Amino acid sequence: MGIFWVYCEGRVSKKFFPIEPLDEGCMLGKKATGKNAYWYVRMYWKAKGESEYRSTKIPYEESRASRLKAKRRANAIWQEFLSAVSVGDNPRNAKSVKSVADDYKKQYRWWANENERLGKDIYIVKGTRVVKGHSPYWSSVKADKADNILRHLEDFWDTLPTQDFRKVTQRDLSRFSEWAAINRDWSPSWTHQNITQIRMIWRYAFDEGLTDFIPSPFRPPAQTSERAGRPLQAEEWLKMVRYARDKYEGIRTENKASQYNKDAALQFWIWLNFVSWTGYRPPSGKVLKNLPRWEDIKRTKDGNLILQRRDKTQYEAPIFKEAHDYLEFLKNFQKAREIDSPYIFAHTRDKAGVHRKGDPIKSFRKQWETMLKDIGLWEDWGTARKDKLVPYSLRGFFITMSLNRGVDVRKLAKSLGTSVRVIDQTYDDFQTERELHELLKGSGVADIKKVSYDDAGFPILS
Repeated sequence: MGIFWVYCEGRVSKKFFPIEPLDEGCMLGKKATGKNAYWYVRMYWKAKGESEYRSTKIPYEESRASRLKAKRRANAIWQEFLSAVSVGDNPRNAKSVKSVADDYKKQYRWWANENERLGKDIYIVKGTRVVKGHSPYWSSVKADKADNILRHLEDFWDTLPTQDFRKVTQRDLSRFSEWAAINRDWSPSWTHQNITQIRMIWRYAFDEGLTDFIPSPFRPPAQTSERAGRPLQAEEWLKMVRYARDKYEGIRTENKASQYNKDAALQFWIWLNFVSWTGYRPPSGKVLKNLPRWEDIKRTKDGNLILQRRDKTQYEAPIFKEAHDYLEFLKNFQKAREIDSPYIFAHTRDKAGVHRKGDPIKSFRKQWETMLKDIGLWEDWGTARKDKLVPYSLRGFFITMSLNRGVDVRKLAKSLGTSVRVIDQTYDDFQTERELHELLKGSGVADIKKVSYDDAGFPILS
């Protein structure tokens, strides 16, 4: 460590507070910027005999999650710094992949603002196809969509063999589709949108003289059967809901942590049934507006419930009566936990640096993966999506029940915001109407009206 402190002599910022050494010549710390503090990295530039300070752009928080995130970003900045110094470049002028992406983001945001401020279509989205009925010009809506995609690309940038933008090759970028297939549960169309943004970043850089090529990464075929995942079998569905219920009932509430885990397990069981009995398209959790809210559920004059979807499909779907009671139960559950949240699934406690009580549970992906592993239905990473069980597979239950009850397939497709073709691919005749009461009994939904509670206020489902 003595060598480290010798290396860090030179220009020293009084506002920088060192916290953890990451490497010889590299220190993670925090630095006040106005009223706020951010994680910073201090790097020693031996040729100049002074230290360089870079912001990770991550707000400083005293939490393990915040610190780990800052360390990953700081290490990436440090590697960029070393890469530039090793070839004799000035690291202060080096352009990283993330910095070019940030510059591109600032540029298209300016284009969008100018188009709207002037009320004229001046700045066009370069490199995209002109689609009839869709404006090819930048707008705040298009800029917001691009922002969202760039956030999804951040993890991919970290996998590149170099962070120096000028040294990234077409071969490096051609790995994106493979990376997305292994590490992300994305549809082909969403993967295509990410690839388009990669091309647009490099097109911007090409115009700025930062690169001499515009990449063409491999695009996976946009097949709806690939997106849906494989159909869910009757015994598999029953195994899932039984597992989730048993998992909940098996947690002993000995402290606050175990109480929270029991709450989470209960909500996962309800979520499985929620998707199965409403046909709700499980969101990824990246976009808040796609998460289910209480206001999305409407009661008709005849007492039926309708679920409204807020995404681009804007569909309304009837909710099976079997689901009415457990939705009411979940509402009462939130009241008992003193949660005032607009979201149907919400956290029941604060977690420093991660979420607050009442914030939405954005995804049950981890619980889903753990469940599949525990019940022997997990497929290794890299398995084609069409051969895996994904949350979307739960829609097959709702589709099957709807068709068995005589719902016209065209009306069903419209109510689910999808197509007859997709329904044909998702539908699997894994049960009949006469088996309904057996499935209800096995899942525990049928007994939700008669539920009693233990001394800690948890429902007894068995």
